[in-house]
Amino acid sequence: MLGEWGAKIISYKQIYRRQKELNKPLEVKYSKDKPVDIAIDSTGIKAFNRGEWIRQKWAVMKGWVKLHITCDITNHIIISVQVTDEHEADGKEFCRLVDGTKDTVGKIGRVFSDSAYDSRANFN
Repeated sequence: MLGEWGAKIISYKQIYRRQKELNKPLEVKYSKDKPVDIAIDSTGIKAFNRGEWIRQKWAVMKGWVKLHITCDITNHIIISVQVTDEHEADGKEFCRLVDGTKDTVGKIGRVFSDSAYDSRANFN
């Protein structure tokens, strides 16, 4: 499609070679004195496709894996990750994610998250 308009189409091999030549550092060095703003969210990933018809017919939700991610909002780098099953509430993982982040970045300035992480314990 792009070739019809005269656009040059590159191959996977060219993309791979070009990204190897990038001089972007893979690690960011954090100052332990400067606070870092982070964002926390989670997503579900279906682990099994077996029995899909039964799930749809009887509205049974099984086989999900939840991925909780903490990200540095300034550098757009994932700092900590927690994997749980579908029965684990998002709010219960909040403290583990923040503690895992403190080990890497030091001080935490502000934490941004959605309402799934709202609880009195998390605010404290």
